[in-house]
Amino acid sequence: MLDESRLPKAFWGEGLGTLVHVWNRCPTDAAKGRTPYQLWTGTKPDVSHLRVWGCTAYVHIQKDKREGLGSDMEKCVFIGYAEGYKGWKFYNPTMKKTIISERADFDERYFPMSNLIRKNGYCIYG
Repeated sequence: MLDESRLPKAFWGEGLGTLVHVWNRCPTDAAKGRTPYQLWTGTKPDVSHLRVWGCTAYVHIQKDKREGLGSDMEKCVFIGYAEGYKGWKFYNPTMKKTIISERADFDERYFPMSNLIRKNGYCIYG
């Protein structure tokens, strides 16, 4: 997942958490076609929230956090599912911060970190 999305190795923990989140919602032979999530909660999992890890996402900025006539969306990278929150986790490479939001538009065809150049273990925009 890291290699395909071109995210730096610092995101391996987010990738692992996302992998476990998805695996727990996949049927398994050990559970006779049911999912681990289903065994734990007793309900079938909703998978409509699943997205392609590392893809481009445009995250909605709340009105009270916007500046002037600036955009109401910010371009981020989808990095996982927020535990204990209704929403997704995103990384904003420009501001170098993590965001949790339940309002975003995903473009699963593009991986914004693919234009990075790796030098000495660090990523810089090329």
